[in-house]
Amino acid sequence: MKIGLIDPGFKKTMLENIPHVGLAYIATILENCGCETRILDISLAKEKGFQSFLKEGFDLIGLSATSFTVSKALRMARTIKAIDRNIIVVLGGSHVSIAMEATLDSPSVDYAVYGEGEQTMLELTELLKKSPRPKFEDLSAIKGLIFRDGGKTITNAKRPWIDNLDQLPFPAFHLLDMDKYGFYPLITSRGCPFGCSFCASKAVWGTAWRYRTPENIVQEIEYARQKFHWKKRFFSIIDDTFNFDPNRVVDFCNLMIERGMKIQWFPWGIRADRVPLAMALKMKEAGCISVSVGIESANDEVLKKMGKKETLDDIMRGCQNLGRAGLPINAQFMIGNIGDTLETVKESIEFVKRKPFAKGSFYLALPYPKTELWDYVKEKGSFLQEDYTQFHHFSSQPIFETPEFSGAERAEAYALSRRLVVKAGIREEVRSKLNRLRRWDFEDLTLRRVAKAAERLTKYFLSLILKRENQV
Repeated sequence: MKIGLIDPGFKKTMLENIPHVGLAYIATILENCGCETRILDISLAKEKGFQSFLKEGFDLIGLSATSFTVSKALRMARTIKAIDRNIIVVLGGSHVSIAMEATLDSPSVDYAVYGEGEQTMLELTELLKKSPRPKFEDLSAIKGLIFRDGGKTITNAKRPWIDNLDQLPFPAFHLLDMDKYGFYPLITSRGCPFGCSFCASKAVWGTAWRYRTPENIVQEIEYARQKFHWKKRFFSIIDDTFNFDPNRVVDFCNLMIERGMKIQWFPWGIRADRVPLAMALKMKEAGCISVSVGIESANDEVLKKMGKKETLDDIMRGCQNLGRAGLPINAQFMIGNIGDTLETVKESIEFVKRKPFAKGSFYLALPYPKTELWDYVKEKGSFLQEDYTQFHHFSSQPIFETPEFSGAERAEAYALSRRLVVKAGIREEVRSKLNRLRRWDFEDLTLRRVAKAAERLTKYFLSLILKRENQV
């Protein structure tokens, strides 16, 4: 069976593209069961690449979609069916776990997969190998699958979460041109037990924190270094809560130190109240170059109402430990959560100005179905835009308003934060380049990296001069 997997795009941070980890995990599972498998990243291949990809004669094409990319994915599904009605189209990704059976409203989608998709896709593929039109009883036995029976949409029982993540083979990044990516992404855990009001992660990954062992993570890093010659570029850990267990982080760092693995890495999801100094120091020693911390608000009452389950004092103790270890912090904040007002956002902006963060990032809160924030807006506020498939995390336009925080005030809050973010971005770019110059560190300096840095600085300065509000 020949299978194509497509990422509709938008896997990008700053100016760097990121390979789709979810599709790569699905691909390696399918390859191991004997399927000829390809992956297409639309952000790199563009429309011409998509049309060429469709000519390869696939039996099944899987599309992975977030809520923001689902419209594009459905357009691609229609194109696929227009070329050949016999190609089986499967939709997966985080959007399916939010929208569920509504994802089959499009006649161009034959099946949808929700929750963790590896085993569901494997069982569906094995069934389709036997017959392109499986029996109802066979389809209904596949947990995590959504399918049609006549004119009725059937949602099967939820598939249990994978408890032992070490059993998963490494993602099939060999199916992508890794030279075109700036980061090698690592998922070292799934699930988050904290249940913040704005977060839809529990619908996608569940609330049980499941993890890979340090040995398994280090094995993948060694594999990546050998397979893709990934020795001078970065590794990014993209977990929701990388340091849920600080002891695991320390064990991971110790293992890399013992093996003499001199890599540069950074985690995207650090929980500040779980940062003992010993862990922060080990991270620095093991090659960590920076961390992103979700602070969300500098107001304790707002933190409490969003269900953050940590106070500002808790957060600052963790940040101080990271600072003492010499780890630059990207402090991330949100605008418009439950309890937020223009004044509480101003508190957060002033807080960032007073603290020695390397960078402060502000994002408008986005309410998604299956979150407390969505229910709150429905009950207490009003949507300015209710089609959540059009929400964008880097949007400057408010999605909703509440009596205590109008849409105009939300836009004002974002504009105030944006100027702060741009100035900090310029400062950090200059700081990092001066540090490299002081160290006389030019070993891994390529023309591509110089061009990317110049492009970032140009965008920052244009944002200041022209007061642009787009993401940099």
